[in-house]
Amino acid sequence: MGKSVLLLCGDYMEDHEAMVPFQALQAYGIAVDAACPGKKAGDICRTAIHDSAAANSVKGRKCTAYPAVKPVLIDAGAHWVEPETMKACVADGNIITGATYKGHPEFIQLFVRALGGKITGSDKKILFLCGDFMEDYEVTVPFQSLEALGCHVDAVCPKKKGGDTCPTAVHDFEGDQTYSEKPGHSFTLTASFEGLDASNYDALVIPGGRAPEYLALDETVIALVKEFMHSKKPVASICHGQQILAAAGVLKGRKCTAYPAVKLNVVLGGATWLEPDPIDRCYTDENLVTGAAWPGHPQFVSQLMALLGIRCCECIVWLDYKGCGILLALAILTHYFEFDLGTRNASAMANCKPQKKVLLLCGDFMEDYEAMVPFQALQAYGIAVDAVCPGKKAGDCCRTAIQDSGAYHGYQWWRSDSDGSRSSSDDLAGDSACGGNDNDIDFTFTEKRGHNFSLNANFDEVDFSKYDGLLLPGGRAPEYLAINESVLDCVRKFSDSGKPIGSICHGQLILAAAGSVRGRKCTALHALGPVLIDAGAHWIEPKTRMDCVADGNIITGVIYRAHPEYIRLFVRALGGKVTGSDKRILFLCGDFMEDYEVTVPFQSLQALGCHVDAVSPKKKAGDICPTAVHDFEGDQTYSEKPGHNFILTASYEGLDASSYDALVIPGGRAPEYLALDETVIALVKEFMQSRKPVASICHGQQILAAAGVLKGRRCTAYPTVKLNVVLGGATWLEPDPIDRCYTDENLVTGAAWPGHPEFVSQLMALLGIQVSF
Repeated sequence: MGKSVLLLCGDYMEDHEAMVPFQALQAYGIAVDAACPGKKAGDICRTAIHDSAAANSVKGRKCTAYPAVKPVLIDAGAHWVEPETMKACVADGNIITGATYKGHPEFIQLFVRALGGKITGSDKKILFLCGDFMEDYEVTVPFQSLEALGCHVDAVCPKKKGGDTCPTAVHDFEGDQTYSEKPGHSFTLTASFEGLDASNYDALVIPGGRAPEYLALDETVIALVKEFMHSKKPVASICHGQQILAAAGVLKGRKCTAYPAVKLNVVLGGATWLEPDPIDRCYTDENLVTGAAWPGHPQFVSQLMALLGIRCCECIVWLDYKGCGILLALAILTHYFEFDLGTRNASAMANCKPQKKVLLLCGDFMEDYEAMVPFQALQAYGIAVDAVCPGKKAGDCCRTAIQDSGAYHGYQWWRSDSDGSRSSSDDLAGDSACGGNDNDIDFTFTEKRGHNFSLNANFDEVDFSKYDGLLLPGGRAPEYLAINESVLDCVRKFSDSGKPIGSICHGQLILAAAGSVRGRKCTALHALGPVLIDAGAHWIEPKTRMDCVADGNIITGVIYRAHPEYIRLFVRALGGKVTGSDKRILFLCGDFMEDYEVTVPFQSLQALGCHVDAVSPKKKAGDICPTAVHDFEGDQTYSEKPGHNFILTASYEGLDASSYDALVIPGGRAPEYLALDETVIALVKEFMQSRKPVASICHGQQILAAAGVLKGRRCTAYPTVKLNVVLGGATWLEPDPIDRCYTDENLVTGAAWPGHPEFVSQLMALLGIQVSF
């Protein structure tokens, strides 16, 4: 019997960093059990595609990792070895560490060697035939498995050269009638197709996916496949790759399998069909290895190894996981499963009875920001907000939509110039990328999935008399809410009573349907102009995306970029008065910061009248930072989706920190790399040493830990950042519940975006900002 290895999994582990060693080791004859806390055999873990150390396990040991992990490994006592490339690996005794999945060949080779394995017959040259949208696993797993054995492996693609990339596709079964497709990793080619000498290679591998359907039409591809098959060299083809074999006419009289939908091609090509039952079943027929799909990789690679005479030999001894004494570290830190109980401090907001109460009328695919920013901002100011949706109850969720503007294929976008004329996108070269400029008026927008928004009240139980105002977010929800009589009746009650109504973007469709805009001045997303005019409104053409109009109790805005003025006008209509807001606040931003965690506090503070700037290293005013939507959707950790593009307001270079009164650090993925930037560390130290308020949320505390400013402090963070906080010398305060925030002298910390109301309220208290009625 051979060796047995344990692979410790979790939701959103890196896709390749789980599957490649899992299948490669099996291909070599090593048993691998994949386990996950809280899950059983047959359950699945979702994975994450990342493109371009607890329990004292690393104390005193040499190790490397993804560069962002450096501060915590040093704090854990490791001898940090800086990775010169993303392929870097380090072996120190029984600990093998690698920087990223790009280092898998050496990483797996070192691991097999540590198990006592010996590889023979690997002096082979193998060619991979690639194409755009080949299946992600079906190229990378066999490619890196063969490299790890010591083979020379080249990947080529027609009309591309070495160093070019092919986008890949992730094909998976998720409960539909056929496989789903998502974007995969970018795969880098190692050689040029033109001038290729096939006689230099010992075998050919053809991945599946969508690439084979168009590669099968390329005569140079057909000639290449025929050359390998006629010379009787090993050819291994998987999934849809057999479409190419059939088109090349090399299957006649052969026996093979394929993805079931390709059976027709195989049979018409003259082959005997071998049923892939189960789906990981692979077959060898003379020089031809065929498989049906990526679950069959262990057999697929193993059978190709047999044809090539490659062997992975090892001691014939059965060892359990502990007996192996090897830690498969995949550059992942283990999470803490126990948390220290910290003392609580009362928030400024928690002890205050709400001064006003507002109703937020929600629906599926309302715009993400247009729901959450006013919802959390008003709560931070001490205003109670009930979020309701027809047909749903408290605790249910509404899906949201992220609507972002820019230049799109098939559409022209415009901006209103100062003279009222329109300029086309060709004239906008100076505007900020993607996010554009707030003086732009776009004819269309992109839409993608946002956060899940949790309702906190029941629509059917709404008592109009208990509320002081109504808010209508935009997005796509108003399209169907505007034909719901119970919604229109609710809006009419607020309108007839003269209570404030705030409506933004598409929300004005509901006002129009309720007859609430007749004779009233209002604005909206420009596309709503015709319907509002037909509804009898006095239409105010928006000159910028930040425009708002107040007419009596009706406050309207164009889109979420208008939130600061929109929320300010709404608070004023409620009778609110803001004092102490003559403050300058700096936000420390980076690519893939969490979407809500930058925009909610940013716009909440702007709405109070503060001057708020957002900066990012190596970027200037008008540049954008892409954001990430982090949400809990039933997995063991948060999911990630693309968020809005966030526009920076100032340049990082030449920044004068002394001109600001406070610093805010959003969470997300940005802090892990910002923590490596010496200028960022210096900036944070300057604020902390001057005792100015610093508010940091979620993963932002990674930066505080790296800056060495947490020693002797008490703080919280997202639970998986506890290791950074504790190693940084702080006392850990448990975020229970997850919206719990804490103030320790000048430092405000929170665990995640549900805590924004407390987070912003506590920062307001430090700054002396108050909202009174």
